[in-house]
Amino acid sequence: MAFFSRTPDVTIGIPAYNAEEYLPKCLESIAAQTAGAKRIETIVVDDGSTDSTAELADQLLKDLRLYGTVVSIPNSGTPAEPRNTVLDRANGRWTYFVDVDDYLGAQAIESMTALGKEGQADVVVGKYVGVNRGVPKVMFRETLSRTDAHRTPLIDSLNVLKMYRTAFARDIGYRFNPTLRMAEDHPFALSAYARTDRVAVQADVDCYYWVRHSSESGAQTHLTGHVLPVDEFYAYMFESFAVLDRAVEEDLPLAGFLRDRYWHRLLSFDLPTEMRRKRGTEGRRHSIRTARHLISAEQARESSAEFNLKSKSMLRALELDDPTMAEFVGQLLK
Repeated sequence: MAFFSRTPDVTIGIPAYNAEEYLPKCLESIAAQTAGAKRIETIVVDDGSTDSTAELADQLLKDLRLYGTVVSIPNSGTPAEPRNTVLDRANGRWTYFVDVDDYLGAQAIESMTALGKEGQADVVVGKYVGVNRGVPKVMFRETLSRTDAHRTPLIDSLNVLKMYRTAFARDIGYRFNPTLRMAEDHPFALSAYARTDRVAVQADVDCYYWVRHSSESGAQTHLTGHVLPVDEFYAYMFESFAVLDRAVEEDLPLAGFLRDRYWHRLLSFDLPTEMRRKRGTEGRRHSIRTARHLISAEQARESSAEFNLKSKSMLRALELDDPTMAEFVGQLLK
């Protein structure tokens, strides 16, 4: 590892598994930053790859004259443990989580750190550019040096592909859970949003190129469309509500609002998507039973002031315990 003469502005943390195909473009985009490579620390966490990901990453760091290191850990199967490793090792004032098959716009670090400093932000969200995929748009209507989850629809972006003040990220009381097979970033993002009214949104600069790859290897990194077993699929929802329930108990100002908005998000997007997945008869019934248990345990009806027609329709279909109706509503909300 190359050592800094001063604290780096940003640590970019990259989980990587069998990522030979994507590493060059990702790391080249870091080397091309207008902020200057010497302001950036790069940590690539190799999650037990079976190819030469670790060796290639190490060589690229040297060839591109990037300050940083490659850390190899036993295969964990999700980005969770690699992201925990990044948080443990980051030396930067900020930590920016970047997926290995994505890449940054050249002005990303310069524009995001300047905005974060201006607003004394805990979280900086840089504008996403979708490559073969959709990305959140409403939250990027204007650049804001200081906002929060109530004033800006941050609930539309629960991924962790953002820049966090490192001390803040370490202090939110949540670690990425490696047992979650899907949406392991929801609980972390919700915990962060509940604990700050200092979020900056960079809407004027294309910061993060978020890619959905059509190749088989690329598709393996995107679990959203995969049909996980029912209990594995719903695990992130239960954990997210545990995070939000704790925030409510701590009497955090944004906790109740976030809880209501998260229910709206699940009922208008996540659960309709689940009802469109191809499951057998028993799998569908088990999915609806699990959704109904979540609705009851986490008192979805108490959040209904935040619901629109979409989320109300999905809620009612699930409460009726009718697989045909649930699937029909899921298709309507496509």
